Amino acid sequence: MLAKAGAAGGIPGRVLVFGGATALGAQAVTRFAAGGWDVVSLDFYDSSVECGSGVPLHTLPPVIGLAAAGGGVSPPSTAATASASAAAAAAAAAVGLGGGGGVGDPTSCRIRDAGEPLALSLPVGAPPRSQVRIATASLAAAGYGSAAGGHLFDAVLNATTGFAVGGIQSEDVFESMDFMVSSSLHSSVVTARLATAFLRPGGMLTFTGSVAALSPQPKLLAFAVGHAAVHQLVRSLAAAVGVDLPDGVTVVGVVPEVLDTAMHRQLNRGRADDNWTSCDVVAEKLFAWADSGPRPPNGALVSVTSTMVAEGRQEHAFRLINTPSYVQTAEY
Repeated sequence: MLAKAGAAGGIPGRVLVFGGATALGAQAVTRFAAGGWDVVSLDFYDSSVECGSGVPLHTLPPVIGLAAAGGGVSPPSTAATASASAAAAAAAAAVGLGGGGGVGDPTSCRIRDAGEPLALSLPVGAPPRSQVRIATASLAAAGYGSAAGGHLFDAVLNATTGFAVGGIQSEDVFESMDFMVSSSLHSSVVTARLATAFLRPGGMLTFTGSVAALSPQPKLLAFAVGHAAVHQLVRSLAAAVGVDLPDGVTVVGVVPEVLDTAMHRQLNRGRADDNWTSCDVVAEKLFAWADSGPRPPNGALVSVTSTMVAEGRQEHAFRLINTPSYVQTAEY
């Protein structure tokens, strides 16, 4: 029988969060770190931000407390900066990006303190195959992965989700489709590919979908299509456990109705509606599943809904979504 992942038995768990700088990802990073887990955050760096005096920022700063800033990234202090390590430079060279802190170095420009999440970053615009290569080299250099004799993760979470509005007659419908495929589907496939090498047997692999993808959305066409693809990915990967994914892995799709994020508020006159779910609520549930369980069944899509039951107090529900594979009804 496979051992349970997590720190409940006194052994700290390890988690990789793809999208660790998003609103949901930052909350997940903070919650898992607070629970004593070894946390690695993977996201995209902004080359316009500098790490200290003239040193390009090739990784997001460690993100404890990042959620308090609304999911944004604050430049680190000069005292916290350092040049890349020799192992990190080797990782950069391995993927043809050059090392020694040069442009494209995917490694940290900070020395992380004990217990502090490690933040690794990918170049903005890197195609999915390159994302996998860079992340694989960076993780191996940091001591993760069985190929390098390093640690495996107990949980791998994808917290990325794009947003696009418009229907089939929108002028930018093709650009919106490309964006949703990149931000939601490609990032999920990259996460899954990393899980094949870095997730331990019996671990947990989660993705972020949307309730909107379960019903017709003529004015959110690209958004719904992109997340519907993620839902299909969850179910297909669940069938790959023990074949392409390690034995005993649980693959789950988290399907929120609406997450309370700064972007959603900006599009909603600066306020949250009563049915929006705070990202820390979802992060808490992800931690509970990974740390102590019980977890949803392998391949489950789990809806996340919230209801205002009193002034300033919500109730939250996480429910399994019925997803029959092939239901035949009337003949035509």
